[in-house]
Amino acid sequence: MKIILARVARPAALLAAALLSGTALADGASISGTASYRERIALPPNAVLEVQLADVSLADAPAKVIASTRVEPAGQVPIPFTLAFDPAEVEDRATYALSARIEADGDLWFITDTRNTVDPLSVELPVELMLVRASSAEPAAEEPAGGESAGEDPADDRAQADDAAENALEGTWRLIEIDGAPTAEGAESTLIVSPGEIGGNGGCNTYGGTLEVDDSNIDITNVFSTMMACDHLQQEQAFFAALEAAQSYEIADGALLLKAADGNVLARLER
Repeated sequence: MKIILARVARPAALLAAALLSGTALADGASISGTASYRERIALPPNAVLEVQLADVSLADAPAKVIASTRVEPAGQVPIPFTLAFDPAEVEDRATYALSARIEADGDLWFITDTRNTVDPLSVELPVELMLVRASSAEPAAEEPAGGESAGEDPADDRAQADDAAENALEGTWRLIEIDGAPTAEGAESTLIVSPGEIGGNGGCNTYGGTLEVDDSNIDITNVFSTMMACDHLQQEQAFFAALEAAQSYEIADGALLLKAADGNVLARLER
């Protein structure tokens, strides 16, 4: 459902409009709604939903989180939530947005990839947040029995080679070197590879993106992330830049090397 905003004058007009329309009141200081996704994937029992309300006014700075809430266990979609916040932190000229993610055992499963702009003091309820898959939650499909033998069709051989290359990449990797330098102490950046997708934690924020594999060539695009600030933001930004700049990869001595078009190693990761 599309979020409908109804900005009104504060405070008297806000109260009158809320009484008529059922919008969130400042003195109630909460936003309620549901979080869902379109994939037919069941969440594990330990899945957790986190919803945040953040000030996203500054495009060149991390968002300022106003409030957050966790639903654990998340259960199954649609997952209901209620986010309480302090109305005193809401400024008239600021821009606010809701974001959500679902994690299990520290792995990112689903995340919002669009900006869900809201006026915290006047938002049509309930809010519906739609998430997209950030890492694989399904087992790999089994190959049908009785298929054609390998090598009968060159296109099939190439597809199988690409699948094998992607399978070698699948799993969770930890960043140990970026642009030739060791990662900062206390900053852990991860890369979770699943069929057609990547996800993980950059060191400050959870992120996701799309992945294409062709033999030893890779193409990582549409990288998106949450917008939290922390002490290791510079390393995280360099890591995200390396992901998008990577053109090929190599797995050597148990390490994953992401390489630029000229062959230079952008990032080194280990399982």
